[in-house]
Amino acid sequence: MLMLVVFCLFVRCNNSPPNTDNRKVFIHKDGKRYTIYRNGQPFAVKGASGFTQLAALREAGGNTIRTWDTVNLGAILDEARRNNLAVIAGLSLPASSELYFYKDSAKTNAARNGFHKIIQRYKDHPALLMWCLGNEPYFSFKPRYRPFHKVYN
Repeated sequence: MLMLVVFCLFVRCNNSPPNTDNRKVFIHKDGKRYTIYRNGQPFAVKGASGFTQLAALREAGGNTIRTWDTVNLGAILDEARRNNLAVIAGLSLPASSELYFYKDSAKTNAARNGFHKIIQRYKDHPALLMWCLGNEPYFSFKPRYRPFHKVYN
């Protein structure tokens, strides 16, 4: 009987999500399945792009918006919170083909520092779900794209 109890506890501990006391959002892997958890509960994204018509999105059953950049991010996060929506905030980067940017360490360092400031400012906002680095980045395997890969990573 004791072995059965120990086995059941082992299975429960290995299949249950990790302790969420200190994490608002995280991704948990269970076998081959990944689940987003928000505030301790599984969260399925039902959303749209943009930052307007948030009440209409909520009324239609949506729960998340995605922005392309951080322009007016504070106001967007506040409005999303009023509408009980989560936000995937876009951190805008030039396209991977803009190699002049990725080869210029002054430009890439300035972008990195700017992202750091934005992230520090809004990382604890209750409406923030996650950050999205770049808008649909293209990950070419051609050697000339190494500067992009190095900066993006």
